Amino acid sequence: MADANFTSSQLSHIGNNVNIKLGRALFSNPQRDKHSAVMTSNVQDVFAGIKVQDLVRVDFTVNKIYGDGLYVITLDDNWIGYRRFQYSPKLKIVSDGTSYLVTDELMKSIKIVGLVLDIYRSTREE
Repeated sequence: MADANFTSSQLSHIGNNVNIKLGRALFSNPQRDKHSAVMTSNVQDVFAGIKVQDLVRVDFTVNKIYGDGLYVITLDDNWIGYRRFQYSPKLKIVSDGTSYLVTDELMKSIKIVGLVLDIYRSTREE
């Protein structure tokens, strides 16, 4: 896997077709389990392996990168979607067979919204 430096403009273009409807209802019920919210993806994200109508279980209490995994992020408060982060040994974003080094400057622009716990896909053919 090749390493490359990564800019914020490049980050917004890698798989930027994901738009999950979080909606106001997500946090409107204080009894809702924010450790395990399930959402429906309405757009495919090839880089994250998420298809339209997949159910995505997200832990919205995670707001830091604790280790390798698929995270829901924003960049400069603009919706980006999912990005796979990996430590090897420095923090990188892995996308489309390339790993991009995450600089301190870039990390200041990224807000971690949650950690993807599971992706559920229907086995029904349409």
